[in-house]
Amino acid sequence: MGIFEGNIIDMDYPQLFLTPEIKQIIKTEDFGKPIEPKRVFEPKYENNMGLKIIFLIVGIGLVYFKIYYGYLLVISCIYWLIKNPERNSYDEKLRQYYKDKQNYDKENQHYTTDLHTYNTDIINYNTSIRQSYVSKLLKVRASYSCEIDYRKGLSHNFFKFYLIQEFGEKIFENIAIKKYNPYKDYKPYITDFSYIDSDICIDIEIDEPYSLKDQKGIHLNDIDRNNFFLTNGWLIIRFSEEQVVRYPYACCKYIKEVIEILQSDCTKIFNITTELPITKKWDSASVKLLITSKYRDTYMHNINSNEHNWAIKRMEMLELAKMFARFNSSENN
Repeated sequence: MGIFEGNIIDMDYPQLFLTPEIKQIIKTEDFGKPIEPKRVFEPKYENNMGLKIIFLIVGIGLVYFKIYYGYLLVISCIYWLIKNPERNSYDEKLRQYYKDKQNYDKENQHYTTDLHTYNTDIINYNTSIRQSYVSKLLKVRASYSCEIDYRKGLSHNFFKFYLIQEFGEKIFENIAIKKYNPYKDYKPYITDFSYIDSDICIDIEIDEPYSLKDQKGIHLNDIDRNNFFLTNGWLIIRFSEEQVVRYPYACCKYIKEVIEILQSDCTKIFNITTELPITKKWDSASVKLLITSKYRDTYMHNINSNEHNWAIKRMEMLELAKMFARFNSSENN
C-alpha cells in the first residue's frame, strides 16, 4: 500500500494516487510570511474641459478665416462636449474600483488574520494554509461525461452494491474526462467507478490479475492511464479484485478515510492506516503462478455467498420503503 511516487510496478494494493500539485503542497513545510494584498485607489475624473475649449476656439478661428477644416473641428468639439466620453470611462472605472475595493477588503482581512497567526503560531498557520491550498486543488479538475463502456464483470457489479450503499448518489459508472483529441479513433479512458461531489473527484479501479477468457496477465502497467487522470486533476484509488470481493466494507472504509483525511488534515495521507488486508502486486512472472493455480477461483465464490445475497435483498427492501414514503408524501400534498 502506498502513494504514487513514480514507479508503480511494485506498489501493493490498495494504491492511492495524488496529483503532483497536491503532493507538493502536502510536503511543503513552510509557506512563508503572508503577502499583503495590493491596495486599490479610487480613479480620478479628468474631463479635459480646458483642452476642449482650446480646440473649440481654434475651430471657430479657422471658420472665421473660412478654412474648411475649422467646421470639422467645431463639430467634433461640440460632439466631444455633449457625448463626454471621459465621464463614461470614469463611471466604468469607478464601478470596477468598487468591485476591486470589496475584494481588497476581504483579502486584507484574511491577510491581517494570517499575519497574526504567522507571528504567534507559525505551525498552525502553515497547517491552515496547506489545508486551504489542498482544498482548492481538489476542486480543480477536468469536466467529465458518462459514456458507454465494455461489459462489466461479476466483481464490478458485486462491489457496486457496497459503494452505493456507503456513498449513495456520489457513485457513478463509466465516467470519461472530456478531452479534445485530434485522432478520430481516440477512445478516452473510462473509470470503473467514480466518487464525485463538489469538493473531490476520485477514479476507483478494480484490478484483476489476469483475464479469465484468454488467461493472460493484466494490469501489469497502468502508468499511462493513471497519468491521464492525474494530469486532469483526478485522484485514483486502485483495489485488487480480491480485496473488493473478500473485504468490500473495508474497501469502502478506506475510500471514506482518504476523503476525510484530505478534507481535514491532509498531512496524514502519507501515513494512512487501514484494516484492509494488503494484496501483493503481481508482475509478469508471479501472474503466471496465479493463472496456473486458478487463483481468482479461490475468492470469486464470495460473490454468491448467502451474506451478500441477504444484503442485496435488504437494500432492495430499503429502496422500496423509500419509494413508498415518497409516494405517500406526494399523495398527502
